Amino acid sequence: MAVFLFTDLEGSTERWEKYKDEMERVLPRHDAILSEEIERSGGRIIKHTGDGVFAVFEGGDPLGCAVAIQGRFAAEDWGVIGELRVRIGLHAGVAQQRGDDYFGPVVNRTARVMAAAWGGQTLLTQEVKNSCRLPSGATFKDHGIHLLKDLEEPIEIYELIDEAATRQFPEIRSLSATPNNLTSQPTPFVGRKEEVKDISDLLINQNCRLLTITGLSGIGKTRIALQVGAEMIDHFRDGVYYVPLMQLTITSIQFIIFTIADAIKFSFYSREDPKIQLFKYLRNKKMLIILDNFELIIEEIELITELLSSTQNLKIIVISRERLNLKAEWVYEIGAIKDGKDLFLQKIYQVNPNFQPDSKSLAQIQKICNLSGNIPLGIELAASMARTLPLNRIIAGIEQKIDFLKSSMKDMPVRHRSLMATFEESWQDLGDQEKDAFRKISVFVSGFTIDAFENILKIDTASLTTLIDKSLLRGEGSGRYNMLLPIRKFAQKKLDENPEIKEEVLEALSGYYAKLCQDRSESLRIGEMETTQLLNREINNIEIGWRWAIKNKRFDII
Repeated sequence: MAVFLFTDLEGSTERWEKYKDEMERVLPRHDAILSEEIERSGGRIIKHTGDGVFAVFEGGDPLGCAVAIQGRFAAEDWGVIGELRVRIGLHAGVAQQRGDDYFGPVVNRTARVMAAAWGGQTLLTQEVKNSCRLPSGATFKDHGIHLLKDLEEPIEIYELIDEAATRQFPEIRSLSATPNNLTSQPTPFVGRKEEVKDISDLLINQNCRLLTITGLSGIGKTRIALQVGAEMIDHFRDGVYYVPLMQLTITSIQFIIFTIADAIKFSFYSREDPKIQLFKYLRNKKMLIILDNFELIIEEIELITELLSSTQNLKIIVISRERLNLKAEWVYEIGAIKDGKDLFLQKIYQVNPNFQPDSKSLAQIQKICNLSGNIPLGIELAASMARTLPLNRIIAGIEQKIDFLKSSMKDMPVRHRSLMATFEESWQDLGDQEKDAFRKISVFVSGFTIDAFENILKIDTASLTTLIDKSLLRGEGSGRYNMLLPIRKFAQKKLDENPEIKEEVLEALSGYYAKLCQDRSESLRIGEMETTQLLNREINNIEIGWRWAIKNKRFDII
């Protein structure tokens, strides 16, 4: 079992802005102190993390190292910058190793322990306390059990105190220091740091008081929103509160008011209208409320407008499969995870701790992620199957059966036990015209343009807006639209249920792309770059149309 150590320089951003030249001068000294003490104590620096380091001790004296680092930083003359204070976090456990680097929950938790410390303070977990020698002249201070900002299981936190030091610190920076109802989550937070930063930056903007996080069911909206709440909790002195709306059986204003009040621990005190009492209580609160599954109560959307107009500092995150379309609304759409491999590995270690990836298995994992559309739910379902199935069988299963990815886990919502179940839920929310557009769009295997949509499908383009708002379709920013692969397969299944409609659409697609090729034949012959790029983008759609014409002997088209 290794001991991991993270350090970070408190207030470094402000110092870089104010003392850029001096920081460039003293930072090498900062790095040298860390390197000297870690090596002297038998540790090894894995990597530098901005204004800190990540180190591992497989033996040695990690606690003695921490005491020495804090002592040297306190004694050093840092010039006009003033005192540089380093916060240190230590945790012990078994982490996954890839090359010279380490990753996994133990490493992530170590970073979170460090983040709970103040500059000059060293925090550690019980695992470190029980496995490492206490340096002479040092003591442990028990800070009790804390929920950290990673939202994993609460843990007991200790402080390593050098008896020669006299510095006192405020309460440690855990979620326990600010009112909230956030709870530990069953899965580690993996692969969404960019989204959390983007959303946090939006919330810091004083003009953003209503932020809707949209995306498919199973894309990770709730987990991201909760992580944002944890990361941003220091900005909301009156707390961060999560309000799940899925459990509502009656979607009236009164029931919603009581649900919010229960979540934020507000008790009604008179016979006055409960809504008025709640609004009075929230009027001057600097609070963040996270409303989940808002699409279930979309008819009561006026409540959001009233909440905002009746309060001054309240901010609301709405989690929904569709946009609210309100003037005050800011929107952040959650797409597929950029690299699903780490999420898959994180999950597979839960069901198979002895799994050792090699180049072949990593390539197979990447293919599974791609076939799952890099949708976190799909990746998690596939990884859970790796307990009993080899990776190549999982790949074959996804390719052969649209509803292959399933789970029997009893603590998962029913709608999340199958990737197809989540899509079916979204399908049921569509109107007839949107359903018609959704299934017909599945004929485009490499995306499509507005022109292709109008000429082939003959459907009002308003349907596109609805499908985008409901996260079933995405714009690529270049005038093209596309579906994630698993969604397109689901839409194809719906189209296959209507063979006559399918043939009509394929005939129109075949004719459209044949004409496109004919119209561009001369510019293609002379090598015009724009035409070459256009036909490269459409090549898969062109092939579908050509194959349909050959199969149906429609030589008049081609």
